[in-house]
Amino acid sequence: MRNLLFLLTALALGGAASSTLEAQGPRLGLAAGANIPTSTLEETHDVGYHGAISLNMRSATSPFGFRPEGAWYQFGGEGTIGNLRSLALTGNVTIDMPGQGVRPYLIGGAGYYNTKVEDVDADNSLGLNAGVGLRFGMSGRTSAFLEARFHHVIDGIQRGGEDRNAQFVPISFGLIF
Repeated sequence: MRNLLFLLTALALGGAASSTLEAQGPRLGLAAGANIPTSTLEETHDVGYHGAISLNMRSATSPFGFRPEGAWYQFGGEGTIGNLRSLALTGNVTIDMPGQGVRPYLIGGAGYYNTKVEDVDADNSLGLNAGVGLRFGMSGRTSAFLEARFHHVIDGIQRGGEDRNAQFVPISFGLIF
């Protein structure tokens, strides 16, 4: 029931954001950066890296946008714990803040995470994310961004028969074309 509620919330937020979009078409985004494990994930895994691809949809007349995203998150294991990887598909709402040249924004959403530790079965879970970013205008429609988000994957890791939530903060640098 909890997973269904998260999924319905994500779809509702995505539908509300996409209804404000003009016909300018989505813009491709590519990002990469470092992952910082937090909470119980920090006890078993080291700082890692990630890559992401997204479609950025936002009207020129509205501060609200919608950004579906696919990402690969990788963490090194400590001691006898194997490396962890998480594949994520998320739907995110963005809210632009006022600014000249550099535009701050808020981002948050929900998604589906496939998390796997080496030599252990993969776990499929829902998760939430929220964060802040800065968008820098470049030439034409191209822009760059710097972003930090907190991800909370619900029951994302199983260790010793015990479910453990995975929490981490990816710091990303990216380009939107």
